[in-house]
Amino acid sequence: MKSNQGTTGSILILILLSMAQFMVVLDFSIVNVAITTIQKELHFTQANLQWIITSYALTFGGLLLLAGGIGDLYGRKRILIIGLILFSIVSLIGGLAQSQLMLIISRAVQGIGAALIMPSAMAIITSIFTSQRERQKALSVLGAVGSSGFAAGVFLGGVLTATLGWRSIFFINIPIGIAVALLAYKLIPETTNKGIKPKLDIAGATTITLGLTAFIYAVSSGGERGWFSTDIVFSFLIAIVFLVSFVIIERKTKNPLLPFTMFKLPSLRGANISAFLWFGAFSTVFLLLSQYLQDILHYSVLVTGLMFLPMGIAMFIMASYLSSKLMNRFNTKPVIIAGFILGAIGLFLLTTLPANGNYWQNVFPGMILLGLGGGTSFVGLLVASVAGVSADQQGLASGIINTSRQIGSAVGISVLIAIEEVGAQGMQSTSTTEFTTGIHYAFIGALIFVVLGIISAFIFIKEKECDFVIKRIGPQKISNKVMCLQ
Repeated sequence: MKSNQGTTGSILILILLSMAQFMVVLDFSIVNVAITTIQKELHFTQANLQWIITSYALTFGGLLLLAGGIGDLYGRKRILIIGLILFSIVSLIGGLAQSQLMLIISRAVQGIGAALIMPSAMAIITSIFTSQRERQKALSVLGAVGSSGFAAGVFLGGVLTATLGWRSIFFINIPIGIAVALLAYKLIPETTNKGIKPKLDIAGATTITLGLTAFIYAVSSGGERGWFSTDIVFSFLIAIVFLVSFVIIERKTKNPLLPFTMFKLPSLRGANISAFLWFGAFSTVFLLLSQYLQDILHYSVLVTGLMFLPMGIAMFIMASYLSSKLMNRFNTKPVIIAGFILGAIGLFLLTTLPANGNYWQNVFPGMILLGLGGGTSFVGLLVASVAGVSADQQGLASGIINTSRQIGSAVGISVLIAIEEVGAQGMQSTSTTEFTTGIHYAFIGALIFVVLGIISAFIFIKEKECDFVIKRIGPQKISNKVMCLQ
């Protein structure tokens, strides 16, 4: 792989950036497997448990676009290193957490670190790997690492929690983050947008993050505190004020965090709506399945991690290899929809989980279909999200789809866990019947999310807009059949 940094130097830089990406992705799946153990030790209620996930996703998604601008302004290498160090330090604090609040706050700050890492790493790649062919290879490697991070996380989460305790899943980030930061300081050249001084939309980032936080608090606590209680009604009102303020700010500012004009592109609009819905459903299912396997079927955390591994491997195979082959043959839009349909069938199977179920008969089929569906549709959504976007806005479009994924996870978990509590009659009971009934309600809600995602993809994503950009993340040789007609 040749570049202006030399072949060896470029490969080393790509390895470093891949390790940073791996750490961020790993942190999602590794925490989910350990969540039941954390719940028992720190005495989380079912309503508060989701904040371990959503606090991370909220700050990650809410600050992702702003962090990209900060990197452009102050130097991507510098911001990458700051993000890595922050992520590592806060991982230590999370591992030492003695209370629910301490863990939730550490997870939120971890999300800030992840938001600094992700766009900086992507921007460094595009600045170092200058030719289209080099960039394709680098982005393909980064995508494969992301998928492998998920698969590794479900396995490591079980192994570490079972052998060293749940705190070790946070401690593992420290040596990785510090090592990558030190090597990045030595090996990665500094890059900025020369001659361009972007203005940061701090007001936009603040209002969207606070608005979503207020909304998620109201939804997650409404069942326990009462939907018409003063603090819940007030939280909904605060959420509306901040979210409306965000829309007004974005429409009036000259340098918006989220340019609404980009959503005039149908494929970009459809990809982001579908990604928001899919990751909202998938994140919740992952969380609840982990609890079901441990609390209802009484598997150990180690065995639970192993049980998620086939799902992770299925995602990795589809995302890193087969999905691009399928898009080459059938075009992007049908592959996205097919992936969503596979996921919907998997969710449908999981809506009937019994209280005395069996992993191979009741859980495995649905999990595999979800993994195949997610891996199939994920690459296609990335392709569609940058379809028709000018070259100088490709990075922004990539940031928007990643924001949709993270915010979708946060909102989806809060809404579907609230539905789960309604199904379980809002009781903090150990009754397996009540718990499985609640899971059924949540999975039906998740199924509705995915069906809406299918409708969004069918209506908005256009073949002629999206397929020419498959080369950016697909294999090197793609036939003209999948290229858009401009």
